[in-house]
Amino acid sequence: MAKEITFLNIDGNYGGDQNWLPEYSMRRGGCSTVVAVELSACLRHIDKKYEALSPIGIYTSKEGFTEFSVEMFKYVYPKYRGLPSIHYFEECYNEYAASVGMQVEYAKLPEHSSYEEAEQFLREWIDKGYPVACLVLEHESRLIWDITWHWFTLTGYEDTEKGMDVIFGTYGEKCRLPFRSIWEKGNPEKRAEEGDVAGLIVIH
Repeated sequence: MAKEITFLNIDGNYGGDQNWLPEYSMRRGGCSTVVAVELSACLRHIDKKYEALSPIGIYTSKEGFTEFSVEMFKYVYPKYRGLPSIHYFEECYNEYAASVGMQVEYAKLPEHSSYEEAEQFLREWIDKGYPVACLVLEHESRLIWDITWHWFTLTGYEDTEKGMDVIFGTYGEKCRLPFRSIWEKGNPEKRAEEGDVAGLIVIH
């Protein structure tokens, strides 16, 4: 079984890329900003009740995406260590939503949840058509170093003989990995601090 949501097409790119943003601080730590923009545009596509959350649709230009990202960066942006918690993301996005006169709800699954719980959570929300934001902090595998200490957007899944593969967008590209390889982090070197919470979050 396979399922994908409708995701952003930005001048032919699969979602956004923080490297397009105009300032160094945005390019260095703007992954949470990019995800917030992507989720907002997807919500607008899902239901007109979310229209105020996004000035752009799922088909847009780099210029439109960048302009919205600069505005979103005022609310969802990295602190001195990035934005290392799904709870911090919720707090920041609430400020953005309030600025456009909206209230939203969240579903969250922290990293200490089992793989089975994570898979069920992902299936539930993708099946409903919602993008799922994912934060990975520490990870043992160097094979996914480019999505470690990083926010990205999960957009689909496919069941294979070896288990579930997850489809996601990051750096303007469509990517695919076994979901278990992302969720089960092994015994990485510890960088997280108290209050840091990796995991999954959905705005709805």
